[in-house]
Amino acid sequence: MKTKTLYRERRRIEVTVNRHEDVRRIATHDDKRVRNDASAGAAAAAVAFRC
Repeated sequence: MKTKTLYRERRRIEVTVNRHEDVRRIATHDDKRVRNDASAGAAAAAVAFRC
């Protein structure tokens, strides 16, 4: 019976950690996207200003 309880606790911890990693991965991806979009916008503005 004790083994079953330990398994449940371990699984709960693993699921929580995996959820955290998924959220972090999405947030990091979005940060990179915002940074790239801002860079592209700045480049477009520079080109538009020169013309």
